[in-house]
Amino acid sequence: MRPVRTVLRWCGKGLRAYWAWMVKASETMGDPYGPW
Repeated sequence: MRPVRTVLRWCGKGLRAYWAWMVKASETMGDPYGPW
C-alpha cells in the first residue's frame, strides 16, 4: 500500500493539472466566469 503522503501528493498534482486545463479551456471558449 502506498504511503498516505505519496497518494496526497499525486492527487494534488492531478487536481492542479485538471484545474489548469479547465481554466485554459474556459479562456479558449471566452467564458468570463471561469471553469465553473
